[in-house]
Amino acid sequence: MTTTASTHVLYLSEDACRSTLSGAELHVHSLLLGLEAAGHDAELVAMLWTGSPSAELRSWLSSLTEANVTVTTIEAHPGTTALSRWSAFLRAWVALWRLLRARRDRVVHIHLDLVITPMLALFARCRRIALSVHNDEPRYRSWPWRIWLTALSYLPISFIAITEHVRRHLDSCQIGSRHQAARVVYYGFPPPESHQEDPALVRSQYDLPMNRFVIGFIGRLAPQKQVHLLIDAVAHRPEALLVIIGSGSLRSQLERQAQSLHADVRFLGSIPEAGNLIRMFDLFCLPSRWEGLGVVLIEAMMREVPVIGSNRGAIPEVLGYGEYGLLFEPTTESLVAALDKVRSDPDSAKKRAETAARYAAERFSIARMVREMSALYLEIAPETRSEATSR
Repeated sequence: MTTTASTHVLYLSEDACRSTLSGAELHVHSLLLGLEAAGHDAELVAMLWTGSPSAELRSWLSSLTEANVTVTTIEAHPGTTALSRWSAFLRAWVALWRLLRARRDRVVHIHLDLVITPMLALFARCRRIALSVHNDEPRYRSWPWRIWLTALSYLPISFIAITEHVRRHLDSCQIGSRHQAARVVYYGFPPPESHQEDPALVRSQYDLPMNRFVIGFIGRLAPQKQVHLLIDAVAHRPEALLVIIGSGSLRSQLERQAQSLHADVRFLGSIPEAGNLIRMFDLFCLPSRWEGLGVVLIEAMMREVPVIGSNRGAIPEVLGYGEYGLLFEPTTESLVAALDKVRSDPDSAKKRAETAARYAAERFSIARMVREMSALYLEIAPETRSEATSR
């Protein structure tokens, strides 16, 4: 079997308003485990951008080392002043450059960072660089970003987009003809462990009644997610109960909104591995303004929970343009109509969810992701090795 040696660089910043282990981080975790299980030589360079890792993050890193993935951490310990912060970051970047210089014959796969790490990899004379674009950031449309992204396309870097939508977004943010187009490789997810997710047990754990129609949302409470639309919609349907899992800067504002509208909304805060709670929902909704993928949609699809989502970003692509979940305009009226359609025709919603589960299990499988990523690595590094490469 031909194998490749890859080093993955990922920044991990622990923030009270954002889960450290969200979509991109979970993707890298699954990818590394899948590569190692397939006989590849996989390594993670974890840039700990806020100092020493928490217990949750240590456990996440340990699960990789237990699976024989080499994990190297570079810690930045920023102080309270601007000078101390930049000094800490500079030392971390120098350490990363030295590490990459020693790995320049490996595939260096960079996640999330589109500026500093690609530059460091080029200065370290890395010859095989892959750069994953994980989101359809609106800021990429600004002229400084457009110029930078266009320049990157002419460098010896292979772009990877996580959806066709992200690839199109990246193309639209680059100027004129490009030297190379991004390759699309979808995320891969492990199948859910159904025996750990009994809906009745989970509802009782969080004091949620079994006789209510429960609508769920999981994610950051940030403007991008447009949770206020979901609260407005539930206020129009008092028989429904909305459960929000996640934290963010808008939580207090959303709580005041729910209170003023007399909407029945439960804020559960951030919960580790929240995907395991999805089966307690009768319906999952993602009303985002933009979305590079929407990991929680796929987690809900795999669990045969009916889903609805806004027709923005990659959400239509993930939902098969309406085949696997209803789409709505990001307005209260359109969202209420989608809720009513699911409730008025539960049989159709159930069939759609069953079809979505079969589709998600195939399209977003770890085996498929590893196979496609391995093929890309082999193109970048044709001189493959059948034995583990020394790190």
